[in-house]
Amino acid sequence: MNQPTIKKNAYNFRWLLQMAWRDSRRNLSRLLLFTASIILGIAALVAINSFGNNMRASIDSQSKDLLGADLVISSAQSLDKKTRVKQLIDSLAALGEVSEEVAFLSMIYLPKSQGSRLVRVRALKGNYPFYGKIETQPVSAAQTYSSQQQAIVDNTIMTQYSAKVGDSIRIGKVTFRVAGSIFQIPGQSELSTTAVPIVYFPLKYLSQTNLIKKGSRINYRYYFKLPPSVNLEQLETRVKPLLQQESLRFETVADRKQRVGRVFENLSEFFNLVAFVALLLGCLGVASSVHVYIKDKLKTVAVLRCLGLSGNQAFTIYLLQIALMGFAGAFIGACLGVLVQVILPKIFSDFLVVDVTMSISFTAVWQGLR
Repeated sequence: MNQPTIKKNAYNFRWLLQMAWRDSRRNLSRLLLFTASIILGIAALVAINSFGNNMRASIDSQSKDLLGADLVISSAQSLDKKTRVKQLIDSLAALGEVSEEVAFLSMIYLPKSQGSRLVRVRALKGNYPFYGKIETQPVSAAQTYSSQQQAIVDNTIMTQYSAKVGDSIRIGKVTFRVAGSIFQIPGQSELSTTAVPIVYFPLKYLSQTNLIKKGSRINYRYYFKLPPSVNLEQLETRVKPLLQQESLRFETVADRKQRVGRVFENLSEFFNLVAFVALLLGCLGVASSVHVYIKDKLKTVAVLRCLGLSGNQAFTIYLLQIALMGFAGAFIGACLGVLVQVILPKIFSDFLVVDVTMSISFTAVWQGLR
């Protein structure tokens, strides 16, 4: 059998590459274990960072949908007797459009199933949300319920009590016809509405329910849609003293975006920690696999040295094996991470307040490959 000639003083890279390939075929299972450790660590890092980057981009692009309006003024007390505040609301409404909402917790009763449930009642007047939409089934229910004695009910209640469109529910002393079921509300996750479902009905029927009593915990909100020419930062600076004096809250799209972004950043930091731990465990697996693999190759290296191979050439053979398998593992891990990130929005859909638009984050891929 012809043996290749080893030139001790020549650095024959092609021959070293051939030797690395021949030797790796005999130890493929060990090298695959080494590669699998890299793949899992890189995939976790790329998937989580890609999901984070896409989440930030989605929050930026859907920031107005989070609030459903340009600004919101809210209070824990009725504003009917606060003349200055009413004048402010009227002046803002004159610039664009306003919707009024009265929200509180209450029990509802379903005559058909004879069931009752604690819900968050929202009596609404106007065209809120101005951005985004309340997703209902049928689709037209979100627009038609406000013109009649009807309500739209969270799908959690519809499922729990086997209710259907056309059934009736009783809120206080008023019976409403169910116009449709709610599946999504701007700025709210499915998990939050599962704990306390939401029911919308027209504000003009609120007084008839006889639910507003002295001592009731009620939130009054005014949603405004303003023209692009209005500077919200300057507006906030001008009206903030009055709002603070009257114990009112003022929230803009930027405020909601910052609040949601802060919550997401905390979640992102946790997932980054998870990715780091996965990568660290992968590194430990790599180090252990390489150590055991090289230790078993000492006899092979000794034979090659006896045949005239230099120490540098022997080192290069196994360095090529590890480097090529490491690059292959990083590449496969990055591709796997890109695929996994598509699944993450479905896994966390109950916690998300925006629709995450998935795209390849080359920044996250580069972080994984380097």
